[in-house]
Amino acid sequence: MSTADRDSNHFFAWHSVLCGGACSHLFHHAVELFLKGALRPTMSREDLKRKLGHSLEAVWRRFAALHPTTDLSRLILLFWHLMTPKR
Repeated sequence: MSTADRDSNHFFAWHSVLCGGACSHLFHHAVELFLKGALRPTMSREDLKRKLGHSLEAVWRRFAALHPTTDLSRLILLFWHLMTPKR
């Protein structure tokens, strides 16, 4: 296991333990805003709001389409962690 993989696993383990409810929601929102910030040069605020709304999946798909040659594997792990329903 690489250091990057170990760090990612460690982060997600602590996030799951420490961040339930409101904290998890705020983390989800922070990632959404980060991705929308990266999309802002290519879309107006109105388009971000109207076309993507609060759909993290739609925002991710648009972000990934803008970076087809970039290795997004670590961000994909984060994205799917956020999209997995918590019990």
